[in-house]
Amino acid sequence: MLPPETWDRPYAEGLAAHYAGEQSALLAQAKAQEQLKEGLRRWLELNDCAELVDGETGTGVALGAPPSTTTWDVRGMPDALVLSLARRGVLTVTTAAFDALRKAGGGTDLDDALRYRMRGEGTRPLKIAVRT
Repeated sequence: MLPPETWDRPYAEGLAAHYAGEQSALLAQAKAQEQLKEGLRRWLELNDCAELVDGETGTGVALGAPPSTTTWDVRGMPDALVLSLARRGVLTVTTAAFDALRKAGGGTDLDDALRYRMRGEGTRPLKIAVRT
């Protein structure tokens, strides 16, 4: 592939069409893989099996250990401790949870907090565009 500085418009359009087509195929393949993975996981659990390996190829799947996550009772912490942890960059706000809380009528303090929302570093995402 040529460096982007050397592309003319028709060449860039051809690459964009190729990328869009490949990306759509990859997304469809990833969705099918995820459905297959979930189906196999559920089958293993329903049949009380730890693994399922093909006898001829010797390859297959196995259930891994369940994830262990530690949660923290931030509501029970003293405010000074929460502020101390936040200032040290240990606490983060989950955007989806924050937005859901606001949508549920969270209050004016949450509206004021929007000014502290940090966007990305200025990199614009590349999305698939389709014209009909």
